[in-house]
Amino acid sequence: MLKTPFAILILFIMAVFFVKNNHKGMVILVLISEINDLFVLNIVGVKLPVWAVIVIINIPWILSNYSKLLKEKIFSSLFYEYYYLIVLAIIFCFVFPWTSDVERAWNQGPIGRSMVSLIRLFCELMSLFYIYVLIASKKIKWVFLRNRFAIVVILSVIIAIIDYFTNYQFRHILFKVGDVPHRFLGFCGEPRFFGRTCLYTFVFFVCAFNTIEKKYTFSRKLILTACVVACLGAFLSMSVSAIALLLLSINIYTLLNLKKYFIFLTLVGTVLYFANINTFIKFDSNVQSRIDKISKGNEEDRINNEPVLFTRLEVFDRAAMNFLYNNKIYAVTGTGPNLISIPASNYLSRRDKTIYKNQINSVPHTGAINVFARSGLIGLFLIVLFMFRIINASRKYKFSFQTIIIHSLIFLIIYDALYFMLIGISIGYFKLQLSKSISNSSCNTNNQNNNFYEPNQKKIRPIDKFVFEKYQGMTKC
Repeated sequence: MLKTPFAILILFIMAVFFVKNNHKGMVILVLISEINDLFVLNIVGVKLPVWAVIVIINIPWILSNYSKLLKEKIFSSLFYEYYYLIVLAIIFCFVFPWTSDVERAWNQGPIGRSMVSLIRLFCELMSLFYIYVLIASKKIKWVFLRNRFAIVVILSVIIAIIDYFTNYQFRHILFKVGDVPHRFLGFCGEPRFFGRTCLYTFVFFVCAFNTIEKKYTFSRKLILTACVVACLGAFLSMSVSAIALLLLSINIYTLLNLKKYFIFLTLVGTVLYFANINTFIKFDSNVQSRIDKISKGNEEDRINNEPVLFTRLEVFDRAAMNFLYNNKIYAVTGTGPNLISIPASNYLSRRDKTIYKNQINSVPHTGAINVFARSGLIGLFLIVLFMFRIINASRKYKFSFQTIIIHSLIFLIIYDALYFMLIGISIGYFKLQLSKSISNSSCNTNNQNNNFYEPNQKKIRPIDKFVFEKYQGMTKC
């Protein structure tokens, strides 16, 4: 969390941007705080990331000007899952409230946890729509967003390296936070988050590189540098999950593109991965036990009726899966927003009960398990449906298609709020390209119907008349 003087400074800058309707400035603050999760403000006792505050203050602007854009079919399943979570919160907070054998503070009880979770999820959804609306409505240019994003990532990794060798001086000056000794952190709370952020951004820049024409040498060099730096950051984090998923992402990208140099990069990356893991094991003896746990499980510390597979999971994921496995009705319905830790605390292993004193407060870190625990198979189906819809909608636009596929797969493995902003960028990009096709077709054919054609006369799907009129007014033939 930001120290008070710097928090006041950020709030002042944010207020100036908001009053002047400077969305470019606010977007840069969003990018910085999405990449560096320590940019958190304490507002009347409520801790909110800087990006969440910016999204919240812009909600009236989004709803008053672009509410129809949010009613598109591809977003409907996201809203349905959120509405369903509200219903579950009412049920499990007031009708059949979850109870705990251990005394909990109010903010760790059903009502407190539900309120915090629903606010957080709402901010994540609105971060998607905020970025999407800015790009689709041309309030900010795609090139501006892409290049500023690259600069933010490059600087964040460079600062992480400098901070590591200066004994975390920047962290101590700016934030109220402890350290994780001998690890690259940057302005992130833990090395795992730093590594996963670099992973998500690496995928974005690798795919974005192909959208730049060869004549734009500066942009190509900038994005290529961002690719290399983000990849370096993932390896420096020494997060096993981040590095493993980085290699998985490269392999998926290879399959989508079938480029020889990426096949070569995959082979090189694999060698570097195992070399890095061996170094990491020597560097931190705890890593060997974590790798053994993932690969072999821990049969000696199983609870009754627990599948061996569950013993390979982290404690929060493991407890959640054990609860759902033994209470299958909740596997269908879910347990409510951020509430799984209350009933799952009774399904800890003996060792974990000792460590966590019979109580856990964190939700599962695995994306699919997180959604499965909060809204069951119903919610998981809705989230996957959203992913399929945006993948299908973006299939004609290579950058969006590839980033959405890879980011969605990563999200199902690692839950990260950064996913929603990146998806907003991808959707905004293909909507922008769609609008250009429509505008070109409109200028060439003067067709005023709702069925539009690309210049090669191939049909594309009709879009909402409101969207067309917005774009048509911005384009001169």
